[in-house]
Amino acid sequence: MWIASRGSSQVECKGSEKTRGTNEVFGKGRKWNEIPVPDVLLNYLLEVEKERISPYRLQEEAFFVSQKGRRLSIRQIQKIVNLTFEAFKKGNPNVNDMKLSCHKLRHSFATMLLKNDVDIRVVKELMGHSSIETTMIYTHVNDEQKKRAMATVNVPLNAIGEYNPYAGQA
Repeated sequence: MWIASRGSSQVECKGSEKTRGTNEVFGKGRKWNEIPVPDVLLNYLLEVEKERISPYRLQEEAFFVSQKGRRLSIRQIQKIVNLTFEAFKKGNPNVNDMKLSCHKLRHSFATMLLKNDVDIRVVKELMGHSSIETTMIYTHVNDEQKKRAMATVNVPLNAIGEYNPYAGQA
């Protein structure tokens, strides 16, 4: 859920969605996208919710709120993400030279799903794209994936028989 979200997306967590194991993300194009949340992540989010500060306004549905109980601004979220990337780099010296960003996480998320044979139409929905062409920009296909795809092709050559398209030509 969080990895597919844009840095500027707002994550909502309403009661009905929690029981269904989904979260709604309000994102680019001012549209809502309902994202299924894996059980392990849902359990973690429910624990975090128990410990978080109550929202300032009762009708506030943002999952991430400030110490004052208000919805986090886009800038606050960007700051938290950058601090998280820096902490990650400190614990993983092999990525120190990499430029990490929410955008790159989105690319990686889409590519990871496709490498695990998730249908591109499902990836499109999870990414919140309206066009499959946009999703294709986010993905990377390698030679091994192409080989695996072609290995699934099963052409029954013996069913073609002895047909020779060049027979009878001079």
